[in-house]
Amino acid sequence: MYFELSDKFYKPLGGFGREEALRQDADAAERKLILGELKACLADYEQKLILDKLNGCLTDCSSDKTIDWFDYEMELKQGSSLYEIYVPGSVLFNELLNTVAIRSALTQENMGDAELIRVTHSGKLEVYDGHGWRDLVALGYFDHRKAVRASMEILADIAKEAGGCLWADNIVIVDQWLQFYGFHVPKTVAQLTNLIGYFEFDCPEVDHFGNFWGRSSPMINR
Repeated sequence: MYFELSDKFYKPLGGFGREEALRQDADAAERKLILGELKACLADYEQKLILDKLNGCLTDCSSDKTIDWFDYEMELKQGSSLYEIYVPGSVLFNELLNTVAIRSALTQENMGDAELIRVTHSGKLEVYDGHGWRDLVALGYFDHRKAVRASMEILADIAKEAGGCLWADNIVIVDQWLQFYGFHVPKTVAQLTNLIGYFEFDCPEVDHFGNFWGRSSPMINR
């Protein structure tokens, strides 16, 4: 197995009472959803491999084909560890999207009705135009907008803590959830198969600190 899990430790938000128990339940529910998405991804890529072979593909039709995670996502469960970090950023992001500065920039780019827009951990405000991502910050729309730049700095910091980016809703792509918990994101079918095996391998129950893997030693690199 090639992946590893870094040592993450989350302080309880409300002692060991009901709030902590709810957070642990939410974390566990997310983990089950993630496992389902991992399996769905594996099934999709195995099917692609079969089709490639049937079509006589002689190159790039192996388990080393690079996985695109963009179509595999999950809605965060209220009260989970990631939810508690992510949602305050999402709320601030929605407030920013409703400002004149952002609406004006989107209108000038003919993307007033854009649905895919995100803040990255590096401070980009990216909008998908149907062909690729366009960074409104790099395009200079906020060079003289001090309030926007200040909000973007806060959002970028939150995105960094939340696994890479922030969206306007509470739905995250699988690779972001994995990064939040310290996993290397699988790039190939072989790596994905290993990760699924790890998730399914008699994983210990969530401990009192909300740490799924606290009782095991998953520092595995093979």
